[in-house]
Amino acid sequence: MERINRIVDLLGSNKRLAIAAGTFLALAAIKLYFRGAVCRVNRDLTGKVIVVTGGNSGIGRETIEALSSQDCTIIFGARDRERSEKVVESVSRRARCKLLYFHLDLSDKRSIENFSQQVKKEC
Repeated sequence: MERINRIVDLLGSNKRLAIAAGTFLALAAIKLYFRGAVCRVNRDLTGKVIVVTGGNSGIGRETIEALSSQDCTIIFGARDRERSEKVVESVSRRARCKLLYFHLDLSDKRSIENFSQQVKKEC
C-alpha cells in the first residue's frame, strides 16, 4: 500500500496518468491470475513409477509432458490407441523417461483389470 501511495504522490495532480497506471496494474494482475497454475516438479523422481489415466489429451497429457524431463517411468492408459501412440512418439523424442502405454477404458471393468495387471507386471 505504501508503494501505491508513493506512486500517487509522484504523479501529483496528473489524474490521467494516475488512472492509466492503475489500469495497467489491474490488467497485469488479471493476466497473472488467469495464467493458471504451472507444474514445477522439484522432487527427484529417479526410479519412480508414475501412473496417469487419460494421458492422450488434456490434463493427463500435460502431466506427462511436465514429468517427461524426469528420469522416471511413466505408465499411462487411455481408450484411443492412435492418439496415445502419437503421444508416445512425440514425448519419447525429447524425454529422458521411459514411457509406456496400455489400453484403458474406465467404463469396462475387464479393461481396468487388464490395465492393473499390466502395471503390476511392469512394477
